[in-house]
Amino acid sequence: MPPLVEATSAFKGVIDQSTESLQRIRRILEAVGSPLEALAASGSKFVHVTGTNGKGTVCAGLAAKLQQFRVGTFTSPCQRWPNDQISVNGDIMPAAEYERELQCIMEEARKEGEVGLTDFEATTIAAFSWFAKMRPLDFVIIEVGMGGREDATNVLPRTDVAVLTGVALDHTNFLGPTLEDICRAKCGIITPHTRTAVVSGAYVNASCLDIVQDRCALTGTDFRVVEGSADSDDYKGHYAALEDEIMKALGVSDDQKSRHSGPGKHLELRGRQELTQHPLDPALPMILDGAHNEEGLRSLAHFIQQTLEGQPEITELRFIVALSGGRIPSELFPLFLKPFAVPTTGVYTTTFRDVPQMPWVKAVDPTEAAKAAQQCLPSTKIIEPVEDLTTALKRSIHPNTDVTHR
Repeated sequence: MPPLVEATSAFKGVIDQSTESLQRIRRILEAVGSPLEALAASGSKFVHVTGTNGKGTVCAGLAAKLQQFRVGTFTSPCQRWPNDQISVNGDIMPAAEYERELQCIMEEARKEGEVGLTDFEATTIAAFSWFAKMRPLDFVIIEVGMGGREDATNVLPRTDVAVLTGVALDHTNFLGPTLEDICRAKCGIITPHTRTAVVSGAYVNASCLDIVQDRCALTGTDFRVVEGSADSDDYKGHYAALEDEIMKALGVSDDQKSRHSGPGKHLELRGRQELTQHPLDPALPMILDGAHNEEGLRSLAHFIQQTLEGQPEITELRFIVALSGGRIPSELFPLFLKPFAVPTTGVYTTTFRDVPQMPWVKAVDPTEAAKAAQQCLPSTKIIEPVEDLTTALKRSIHPNTDVTHR
């Protein structure tokens, strides 16, 4: 087991969406030297970003536009190892420093009797502690893990800009069954210590906008909406406009924006509609995407179509799909497993390893997923459940029709 995984696995608590969880985090933060207060005292400005989709995109785009400053960024989930979600100006927190921070946090948690600290809570504290050591930082950009009100990140002494990128149905077992319930949970990052809230007018419906506005009125927070249409395919353009409004709220002028981030320039995120190469055959283009709800999958389908239009040399599609538990394949698959301009010649349903910091996330059985894929694409010759990603990658290059499941 890699040392980073060993370090985070020391925290065995399960997710705790409660005020007690935030009190626990505040006690440990105080025990490790009150890093957030130290950052605030040194002049750091805090940007706190929530939303069902687009959080990571906005955090990355904002960090790119602020490259001329010193900027700490904490996003989630991690791409591979927990420390890769913590960075300053794109430089990831070194693994050895992450492990040292966790060791210190573990010792303080034991002293405080907080043995239920979760992996994500520990990583959040480690990020804040490291940022304080990296002072001075002009800006600290923090992505909410889930929800907002009771999220581990919601312990800031003040928030210069709170951001809501959108509200859609996701994590309903934690946040509530309706859009309004989810919006109220996300609005919890808007507090009396929040100066400005910047909200997407494209991906937050009218009733949820009313909830946000009421919250801002209650907390004395400046309320700003970036207009847009949810029907537009230019979601990156809308998020770029959202970032520009955040920059205005932070007092950053156009002249102060990074010259590397001109009009239309947007930092691409790994695993978010990432166009790359097949790891076993670099000549084959591959799209990597972590969409996990209806809105994200519709956007993925549009990106696939855009890619096909831009690369007419692509003559067929093959999908490798792993679905997390609690998702219903027959409801989600039709959003992207559908006819495109070129035929789909293979679908390989598979599973994934345990997710660091998210022990409750398990994969849907590949055989169940394959049956749902068959309903979506009855003319596709190869629809096959496979045991792991490595096998799926190999089959996607060298299909074995003798083991096709139909």
